[in-house]
Amino acid sequence: MKDKRIKAAVQIVCVILVCFTLIFLFFFEPYTGKWDKVKRINADTDTYEEENLGGTLNFQCYANGDVVYNAWLTVVNAFEKASGVKVNLMAGTEVNTKKQTDWQNGNPPDIVSNTGTGFSGFMQIESNSLADLSNFYETARVWGSETLVKDRMNAGKGDSEYKKYFEYFGDEVYLAPYMTATYGMYYNGKLFDDNGLAFPENYDNLQEVSQTALSSMGKAFVSFPGTSAAYLTWGFVVPAVYAQAKEDGNESYFNDFTAGKAYAYDINDERSAPLKKVLERYFEYTHLSGGRYMADCLGKNHTTVQSELYTNVNLSLANGQWLYSELYNTLKDDETGFNLKFGASPLVTSGQSKTAVLLPITLAIAKQAKNKPQAEAFLRFIYRTDVQHVLTAAYGYRSIYEDFDYSKDGDDYSYSAKQIYAELENCELVPVKYSWGSLGEMLNAQLVALCPKASAPGTVSSAMNQLKAEADKFTEQVKKMGRTI
Repeated sequence: MKDKRIKAAVQIVCVILVCFTLIFLFFFEPYTGKWDKVKRINADTDTYEEENLGGTLNFQCYANGDVVYNAWLTVVNAFEKASGVKVNLMAGTEVNTKKQTDWQNGNPPDIVSNTGTGFSGFMQIESNSLADLSNFYETARVWGSETLVKDRMNAGKGDSEYKKYFEYFGDEVYLAPYMTATYGMYYNGKLFDDNGLAFPENYDNLQEVSQTALSSMGKAFVSFPGTSAAYLTWGFVVPAVYAQAKEDGNESYFNDFTAGKAYAYDINDERSAPLKKVLERYFEYTHLSGGRYMADCLGKNHTTVQSELYTNVNLSLANGQWLYSELYNTLKDDETGFNLKFGASPLVTSGQSKTAVLLPITLAIAKQAKNKPQAEAFLRFIYRTDVQHVLTAAYGYRSIYEDFDYSKDGDDYSYSAKQIYAELENCELVPVKYSWGSLGEMLNAQLVALCPKASAPGTVSSAMNQLKAEADKFTEQVKKMGRTI
């Protein structure tokens, strides 16, 4: 009898717990991800009622770490609820490599993030694999709003202002920007403060701080992943090329340089002077003090040099803005005191503008997408302000909206992320639209070759000759695509 009473009591408790759980789920939809610093996306303030699309969507997404993955999971869950679309989220660091065969066989996902190794937007444009989104950007609304995406991106500026972020040929648009990231120099602000150092703002300061760091701390100032020299290209050298071109009164040169026009790399063409001056400055710096200002990192990958940054082996690291999300769980700046800060390239000379280049972070819709309406709806959803908060907080990137308010939901952004945003506000931010393909790889290789510890050291002349030859190849490659630079 006693056992029956106990059993009945247990059953009653279980029923109560189940009822309580159902009530909780009904009124308080739980966040299913693991990242507790992101707020749910709320459609209560929408001014336009969207139709229930239904159907499915296949989304290929390069995601480096739990923070980024769970941010995308949050966005996907919210989109599914709002649209009735079932999303197949294919995410991770290997997804681009795994899906290459599907792209080659004409069975691509519907929408893809143009980030990470194993996927090249330029190569997909070359192979005619991406849908032209130019009409989308003339007519598409931000999800849940009557505001056109292009008007929201313009933020009251000229009608075509939004196109400055697009990677496009002529009027065709293939890659849809939704955030921007910048390369630059990242360092531990606490280490600098403890040693009475200020991050250098120009080339003269750079030499002084590098000498102090070497003589009093025994540390090299500049480190970069030698096996991924693009970090050095975009974070250290390219911003200085813009600043030099601006000082020379030839800002249009920078557009031609980033577009890959051959004359911009021709040492015999006087118009290429901005690149030549910066490479000469870079070459000088890498050879000062027996080459010890630059860390011995030519054979190291990005993981190794990142670990050297947060263990204070070297003073600064040329890297992309995603460094924040990659080190999110390691740094824990609020707990460890490691203060990850951003510094603009100090390769500019005194009086030149503090510069950082903005590279658009993009999505693309496959030309052979089986669910194109759902893909376009998802892209419209990405341009919601609350979705922008979720993604920028996870990545540490900037929103595509120049008037974006990072102070809203400020708890979602770490101390380091806020420092990075604040420093970027002090820089001249220069959008770069084009993808160089093999030309970019050649520039990376030549910067390595200009280091004295390179296996085959080069000169500025040899570097520019190699770049000119590659630029000529790039021009022909684009012509074969039926397009012009």
